[in-house]
Amino acid sequence: MESICATGVRVSGVRYLTVEAAAAGRATVTNKGKTREILLPAKLCRKLLKHAKKKEPPRARYSVPKTVR
Repeated sequence: MESICATGVRVSGVRYLTVEAAAAGRATVTNKGKTREILLPAKLCRKLLKHAKKKEPPRARYSVPKTVR
């Protein structure tokens, strides 16, 4: 929610706010055929990077095939 308010990006553009974008201080958002460059405030970048360090990456989702005997 804070990212949306600080940047003015639409909800559909939140997926473009990645760790790489936070490190660079800008995100490229493509929506409805338009490409926009969103500048991220330094305070928001610090918060996003701090959150990313705390957060564990999601586990890989795959199924192991059962061996047939």
